[in-house]
Amino acid sequence: MKLRLIPFLLLFLLACESKELIETPVQASAKTTQNSPERQFELDIEHYLNSYNDQHWDEVYLTTYPGVFGRKTKDDVVADFIQQDLFGIKRTVQLRKIEKVSPIVENEKNRYAKIYYDALVQIDLEGEALKNKDFIQTNVELSHDTPDVVFDENKNALLLDAYCSMIAVSKKGSNIWKYIEVDKQKEPYYNQIIPEDILAQLD
Repeated sequence: MKLRLIPFLLLFLLACESKELIETPVQASAKTTQNSPERQFELDIEHYLNSYNDQHWDEVYLTTYPGVFGRKTKDDVVADFIQQDLFGIKRTVQLRKIEKVSPIVENEKNRYAKIYYDALVQIDLEGEALKNKDFIQTNVELSHDTPDVVFDENKNALLLDAYCSMIAVSKKGSNIWKYIEVDKQKEPYYNQIIPEDILAQLD
């Protein structure tokens, strides 16, 4: 089988156009409880990661900033996630702690923030993915900018105690946030979906 770059490692397919932001249940709840932005970010990220872990791909799609999917439809994106599973990859991420939240910055259209968090990442491999574990491990190391990815032979899984980040985007006047799960391999291209001067303020 010809090895393809795995969708979860290449989640950020860059866009020329974006779609309307759609409210998810956790975001609606956050609006009514008048949480601080930091608390809402924590709730949203928990919801995103739990949806990913449980393979609720519709929710992952709705929570993600649409620009990262390019011109793909929701059906295309969900099909990519399903193909990833069929290839033999199942990633689970356990959020442990929100470490830092940047100040919220804005331009004429949107508000932006960057959230840093500590997490345990486990990527179970089987079938074709297990045969190509070295290639996948290298990509995980590059995506997280760390050499500390360990392969557990008993679990057939890649394990990582990770320091991760997400970029949050909301339309001005809205409390609905969408998220970009930051991949270090894709960071040089984020200025195609987020203004470069905004990105500089989020570091």
